[in-house]
Amino acid sequence: MLLFVHAGIYAAIGLLVLVLGPTIVRAIVHHDDTISPQDGRNAISTVTWVSVLTGIGLILFAAWGILLAAGFPKGGPRTRVAAIVWASVAIPLSLVAYILWMFALASAVIIIVFLGLNECAEWFRRPRE
Repeated sequence: MLLFVHAGIYAAIGLLVLVLGPTIVRAIVHHDDTISPQDGRNAISTVTWVSVLTGIGLILFAAWGILLAAGFPKGGPRTRVAAIVWASVAIPLSLVAYILWMFALASAVIIIVFLGLNECAEWFRRPRE
């Protein structure tokens, strides 16, 4: 469940970055008379590309986490290991993406700790139908 929540937060942030990044810079450029038209176009273009690439990257990372979480009921040991890898990648991303939001870091660590437990490993080794 926590993996769904954590990945959903990444998806929401990815959508916000994708939409709000270019919108905010356009508003700033159009209201600032000290920026030349050419510099304004360059700033809008650069921020748009960075926002699009960052937003798509976060959305793809979120999709990977959601697919992993959805695979838990029938997943085996590989699903568990992939989720541990996902959470391990989420730790540095949470430090960058959420700067002051410690929930992301804490939930990524909790995912790794719980998936590392022997009981969890046994659950992923259970016979499946």
